[in-house]
Amino acid sequence: MNASRMWRRVRFPPSLGVLALYLALSLVFFGRPVLDAPDQVGVGSGNDPNLFMWMLAWWPHAIGHGLDPLYTHLLFAPGGFNLTWTTSIPGPGLLVAPITEAAGPIVAYNVLALLAPALSAFTAFLLCRHLTGRMWPSVVGGYIFGFSSYVIAALAGGHLHLSLVAMIPLCLLLVLRHVEGSLRAWHFVGLLSVCLIAQFVTSSEQLVLFTIFGGLALLVVLVFSEHRRRVARTAGLIALAYGVMAVVVSPLIYYTLFKSGTTPQGSPDVYAADLSNYVVPTPLTRFGSRHLPAISNTFRGNFTEQGAYLGIPLLVIVGLFAASRPKRIGDRALVVVFVAAGIMALGTTLHVSGVPAKVWMPWKVVNGLPLIHYALPARALAYVFLAAGLMVALWLAQRPSLGRSLVAALAVVSLVPDSGLFRYQQTYVGPHLYAPPRFITAGAYRRWIERRDRVLVIPFGDARGMQWQLRAHMGFVLVGGYVQHLPDAYLRWPIVNSLLTNTVTRDAGPDLRRFMAAKRVTVILVSERHPGPWPGLLRRMGLTPTRLDGVLFYRLRPPGS
Repeated sequence: MNASRMWRRVRFPPSLGVLALYLALSLVFFGRPVLDAPDQVGVGSGNDPNLFMWMLAWWPHAIGHGLDPLYTHLLFAPGGFNLTWTTSIPGPGLLVAPITEAAGPIVAYNVLALLAPALSAFTAFLLCRHLTGRMWPSVVGGYIFGFSSYVIAALAGGHLHLSLVAMIPLCLLLVLRHVEGSLRAWHFVGLLSVCLIAQFVTSSEQLVLFTIFGGLALLVVLVFSEHRRRVARTAGLIALAYGVMAVVVSPLIYYTLFKSGTTPQGSPDVYAADLSNYVVPTPLTRFGSRHLPAISNTFRGNFTEQGAYLGIPLLVIVGLFAASRPKRIGDRALVVVFVAAGIMALGTTLHVSGVPAKVWMPWKVVNGLPLIHYALPARALAYVFLAAGLMVALWLAQRPSLGRSLVAALAVVSLVPDSGLFRYQQTYVGPHLYAPPRFITAGAYRRWIERRDRVLVIPFGDARGMQWQLRAHMGFVLVGGYVQHLPDAYLRWPIVNSLLTNTVTRDAGPDLRRFMAAKRVTVILVSERHPGPWPGLLRRMGLTPTRLDGVLFYRLRPPGS
């Protein structure tokens, strides 16, 4: 048989074609500038991409050098930092470690960022197809989740841990299959344990929210189902899977509870959805976003947390689905989760177009509960879009028609991201804020800095120092760092506030001298591009710099002294 005939006989599963479609869409929407220079341009903006790139490099570095992977001494010298108190993404970090080692952390980060919407859409597609048995309704439902405003906003802000939500639909699919009897008990426990572990080591915050909204859906089914015993048996096995997960991730839990660290402080009243955002798009959306800036500019937080936009077509479908009869128990659970997650995402105070309303919000109660207060309300939007995607798929499959297809097409089009926005891409070369100076990129640091040096990088408090350290192949210890919340050992120093705000007070000189002595700083690197007031202060303190390829270099003492 010749090769062409053999090729024609090969049949690829349709699901692979759907995955390829989602991957192609991800590349078109987010990847075009990245593909031209994957080691110099990253998906996202702000400080957070730098944090995740550092974490991706940290895991193979720590394991390869026999270091404790959960506690680093490369940041916040001399005490170090407990990485379980920040989004250290150990799961994705270990998964792409070969890419990180071969091509660098920027490439590895871009691979994960471009895979995130496609994989999330694909697993939602699998869940939709299981429920509907139909291909194209499931493709649309998967798209609604994977390319939702929530995921787009997470990608735009470089929130890698929040965009990687592919495990959530898989967990629900496993639960459905066990309730239906198509998955044996021990297979179910094993597979669900793996999915829960994967979600924990990606984002424990999303795991907490999944537990809340998944538990709510299970409770609805348990109350109204005629097969309560079967559902209760599944609930027991879910608890067992959570127990297995807890055993496997117990080192992370131990470090979180008993190792030194600073509890991350969330702002549930800031990082929450605005009610208007459900129908008013932000600049992250391609169509309609430029016509309503007077409203979208009033939304709280930054644009990375403004991912609530559903659009009128999608809301129409949800409304028609909720109003249809007869209603199956699973349909009721979807509607309950959609409404509950939509309300919880609004935070502790209801805001409409930026104006607070005197309306009691349930997050005020939830925010006081253990563990849950570490989550932010806007993260609940993932469950709004998952429920919406499932409802769209079921609605389309229930009674196919041209009219329904047109409304669904409008819903998809209304969510198309504005891929032309520069804010999606952050460069690490040229004049960009985080581009390391030639002192780092050309390797000159090797002549001036040793691995035992404790380096204070100015400007301080953003991820610039971590990016410089990353490009130097972890070649020095950083006095400072960018994480969710500065450790108490730094916050108690008055000069830290001056460094963060880039201002010099009357007592800045003595304060800085005491701080540097306590942290045993051996080298100061000041960016010549953004020096601020610090060269003048250091000169008054009697310190003279050496100009070296984009930095002012100050040697205070020998390495390790």
